[in-house]
Amino acid sequence: MLLSLIAGLLFLLVVALPPHGSLSGVSQRGRTVPDAVSEYAPDGETRVAPHAAEPPAGTIAPTADPPAPPVPRPPEDRTAPVQPPVAPQPVPPAVVPDRTPDTAAPVRPTHRGTLYLVIDDAGYNMNDLERFLAFPHPLTIAVLPHLRWSTASALRTTRAGKEVILHLPMEANSGADPGPGAILVSHDEAQIRRRVHEALASVPGATGANNHMGSRATSDRRVMDIVIAELNARGLFFLDSRTSAETVARPAAMAAGIRFTERHVFLDNERTEAAIRSAFAEGLRVAEQRGYAVMIGHVMVPELARVLMEVYPSVIEQGFTFGFLSDLMAQSVAYERTGN
Repeated sequence: MLLSLIAGLLFLLVVALPPHGSLSGVSQRGRTVPDAVSEYAPDGETRVAPHAAEPPAGTIAPTADPPAPPVPRPPEDRTAPVQPPVAPQPVPPAVVPDRTPDTAAPVRPTHRGTLYLVIDDAGYNMNDLERFLAFPHPLTIAVLPHLRWSTASALRTTRAGKEVILHLPMEANSGADPGPGAILVSHDEAQIRRRVHEALASVPGATGANNHMGSRATSDRRVMDIVIAELNARGLFFLDSRTSAETVARPAAMAAGIRFTERHVFLDNERTEAAIRSAFAEGLRVAEQRGYAVMIGHVMVPELARVLMEVYPSVIEQGFTFGFLSDLMAQSVAYERTGN
């Protein structure tokens, strides 16, 4: 009887065992439902779908059609299409404007020469001087020594941005009085040196000197050697006003090695505007030929001041410039030794 009971239990155990198949699924009327289904994604990736829902009891689950194989894509042609050559387009010609635009930089004229204006005889008063200090370009004021307004004229000229030189009184052939502190041919060396020193003391800031009158003194080599040596010792230059054709200022200056030049044109020998304009035009011709011109006028001539104020814009437009006499003197040795 015990054996019969054991045999019955073994039979029940065999009947309860599932049929051969996957142990990972649950049998549904002889069909195994998988845990997951693989599906083909259009972008080529394999995605995992969630568990399929079990059919209700008593129904037959439809058999799923196998997934359709992916349609093979034709290989992509990555070769760029050949474009037909493009014919070059003609370049339109440049358009030249009828006139220079207002914003364009002005065309500077070719430089034709430098003008060095020297205005003599300052020191008598300040009113005459102010007319020339209003000139908007460089010029040089030659101040007489030992006058009431000598020192004030020199200081005012410097403050105005102009240049000062000593207008040194020297003996004339005519016997006319050159003014206080004049140098005479009868003076000995000590007297000449002392008078040069005293004259410079009354004209502060002077960078050089030129002669006032002096037709007799500038023709005397002894006198000129002493005057030029005294100026040279102080680092000053000398401008020969050329009041005499017999002047020996040039050889004396060359022997001393001083910076030196000479006057080319007197602007106001005649005190009319027409004569002054004619003399100024002569100065322009000299400057164009030589590269520069030294022109001397006088502070007590208002006609000269008016002409200078009227002509300078046209002179600049023509290519001339104005300069301080000391700028010329920086090159004077080269100029004078070539005979210019």
